[in-house]
Amino acid sequence: MGYYRKSYELVGYTYQSEYLCPSCTIVALHDEGRISEKYKGVTADIVIEAYASNYGGERDVPHPIFADHLKEGDLCECCGWHL
Repeated sequence: MGYYRKSYELVGYTYQSEYLCPSCTIVALHDEGRISEKYKGVTADIVIEAYASNYGGERDVPHPIFADHLKEGDLCECCGWHL
């Protein structure tokens, strides 16, 4: 029996017009200097919540992608992970 995703399952984020897996979203925010080293190794939902509370007015806050928003074969545009 295989694993089936729930339609409301969080699978990644859109950030700067790209589909990214949670790990690559954290890397992108860190590489741009938008989050500090203390967030490395923390789950993406905590990082995004902290980032949004600090930069909530900005347009480029990562937005969640839920399983029912994906098309077959959508991949993380950074690492190629199957969303």
